[in-house]
Amino acid sequence: MIEKNTIGYRNLGIQTYGESILLQDRLQDMLIKEKTCFDGFLLLLYHEPVITVGRYSGYSNLLVEREKLNSLGVDLYQSDRGGDITCHEPGQIIIYPLINLKKFNIRLKDYVYLLETVVMDFLNQFDIRSARIKGKPGVWVDDAQIASLGISVKKHCTKHGIAINVNNSLESFKLINPCGFEGIGITSVKKLLKREVNTDYCNDKILELFTSTFKTSMEYLDDDYLFSFNSAHIRPSA
Repeated sequence: MIEKNTIGYRNLGIQTYGESILLQDRLQDMLIKEKTCFDGFLLLLYHEPVITVGRYSGYSNLLVEREKLNSLGVDLYQSDRGGDITCHEPGQIIIYPLINLKKFNIRLKDYVYLLETVVMDFLNQFDIRSARIKGKPGVWVDDAQIASLGISVKKHCTKHGIAINVNNSLESFKLINPCGFEGIGITSVKKLLKREVNTDYCNDKILELFTSTFKTSMEYLDDDYLFSFNSAHIRPSA
């Protein structure tokens, strides 16, 4: 029997943005329709190079033509998340929590605060001191953004999440005004430490911190659950 406030988690490795959206949509739908005994899901992954634009944003902060993106092998997506424009690249850790805020008794504002807390505590493991900046979403090291945040909520169930610049090159950020801010700095764990860090350690630490911050328990999601949905944890229709 799965206890209340148990989250199913999985490290998916590298995925295209489109693949992750399809999976998030299915998991979010399961939460909304209560077709699962889990109270949420946590997906950790990396994206192929992609630029995404928030649902209420245009393309004014995209600094190159779309044909240039094609030549660079960078995809472009209009997303249904909040926020403005951002980019994802291999080496950047993506955290997609899909949780039922009502079951966790968390307000949206508090949920965002807790997500940022997970990231800031993660950075502390490398003696990187980070902070929130009023009026600027995400997590910052001095005046440089190290993590970007964008979410959406449907019937109390979240989608999308937060991206941490860890070992990524940051090259794609030259193609945009990140989060709609012109001329801001962008940094990463690799840039600050002047070395790459172990990704397995990073994923394990994020999982540990998410568990403690959200006061939940975790259960591993196998392929059968994620991709065929023929799991015993799926509730039958009434």
